[in-house]
This record gives sequence, structure tokens and C-alpha cells, in this order.
Amino acid sequence: STLGVEATTVAELRSYVKDYLTSQAESTFASDKYQAVYSKISENLTPSGYPQEELDNLVNTLKSNVESEFNSYGSSYGISDLDSYLSQVYGFESQDAFNDYAVEYAQQYLLEKMVLTLIASNEKITVSADEINDMGAQLADYYGYTNYQEILDNYGNEMNSEVGYEVLYQKVQNFLNDNAVESES
Repeated sequence: STLGVEATTVAELRSYVKDYLTSQAESTFASDKYQAVYSKISENLTPSGYPQEELDNLVNTLKSNVESEFNSYGSSYGISDLDSYLSQVYGFESQDAFNDYAVEYAQQYLLEKMVLTLIASNEKITVSADEINDMGAQLADYYGYTNYQEILDNYGNEMNSEVGYEVLYQKVQNFLNDNAVESES
């Protein structure tokens, strides 16, 4: 049983992990500061490419999340087709427009992941198994699982790398926030 988490795939659970971390974020200020710092770091970056499999997985997750949302709620909005749902609920004029958005969103996410992983490597910021397990325990508690192992049993051990990245993300965000110097412009 998924004990109240409507996630059936690792990809869906990833989006729950993101939601959880966003809701647990220390403060809006820290988040806004990080966004400003990250924008500065990444404004002139043009990646030579993206890990294709990860890009495809993210795009497919976004698409399947919206499709399952439509299947669950479309009729309650009185909307009978996906195009109308995308248009009325999200403001996309077509599935193609949504697909373009999904690809761009996935590329932005992966660019941030690549940048943060590089910063972590340069600054020797690492993640321990204990930190992954602590974060996993918080997630388990938040979503009504008995423990982190139950999440791993349901979604597979690849969740360790997802949760590990989230721990790393927070550490690099804190590092950037602590070391960002505001300049007079």
C-alpha cells in the first residue's frame, strides 16, 4: 500500500520529495536569496548537452502527471479532452506547447543539477549515508510510511540517489547563501 501517497512510480515520488522539501524549506528569504545567486551563476551558461535518458524521464514524468491529473479531475471540471484541459487549467494552447514547456522545464532542472553537482565537487561538499537515511526518515514520517526502508521497498533503491541529491541540493544552497556577497550595483 502507498499509505496515502498517490505515487506509483519513482518519478512520481520524486515530485512528492520536491514538494516536501519545498514545504520544509527554511524560509522564503533563503530560497529567494538562493534563486538570485543561482540566476547569477547560471545566466551565461550554455550546456553542451543534457543526459538524454534523464531528460526523457523527466519529460515523460511531467506528461504522465498531467495526464493522470486529467484522468482524475477532468470530468469534474467538465472537460472531456486533454487539449482542453491543458488549455483551461494550465493555459497551454496545445499539447505541443505543453511538450515544449516540459522539455524546457526538464532542461532547466538538469542544468541546475549539473551546476550544483559541480559546485559540490569543487567545494568538497559531500553527502553521507546517515544524511540520506535521516532525510529518508523525514520523508517516511511526512508521508505516513513506517520508515524509509518501506519507501525503498516500494520504489526501489534508486530512491537513495534521489534523496541523496536533495540532501546535496540543500547543502549547496546553504553554502551559496552563506558565501554570497551582496554587491552595490
